[in-house]
Amino acid sequence: MKTSIKSLLCAVVLGGASLAAHATTIVSFSYDFSGSPYSGGSFAGVDSNNDGLLTLNELSSFQDNVFGLSPAALYDFGSFDIANDVWHPDANGWGRTDSWYSWGGGGSSVNPSWVQMSTTITQRDAVVPEPASLAIFALGCLGLAAARRRKQ
Repeated sequence: MKTSIKSLLCAVVLGGASLAAHATTIVSFSYDFSGSPYSGGSFAGVDSNNDGLLTLNELSSFQDNVFGLSPAALYDFGSFDIANDVWHPDANGWGRTDSWYSWGGGGSSVNPSWVQMSTTITQRDAVVPEPASLAIFALGCLGLAAARRRKQ
């Protein structure tokens, strides 16, 4: 009986861990200066804490087509609401607390005082369980069934 309970517990933990995998979100953005297209770029990340927001520490890539920034070059990054496709200008930079992103130690930023921002989620990866974990889960279930059958 102890063995079957251990098998079930292992299967549930491994299966649950694989099912809780996080999806990558890729976002394209563009901004206008005085009503004319100015620049854009993209960023990608995984909402690792499941709060529905992408934040600086969750970014896996970032590209600005004018300034050539990478995630490592960013000083701060406003939170991106994945469900509503809204990038909140709540990053610090350029002496402000309402920027979409900033760099150069916060000395430069893209913020609502000079641009209008638009975003589009271009990809939301589906969460796909890891095959090996599912196989282990299935083996645990088969072991439980075999142990139960043997006991009867």
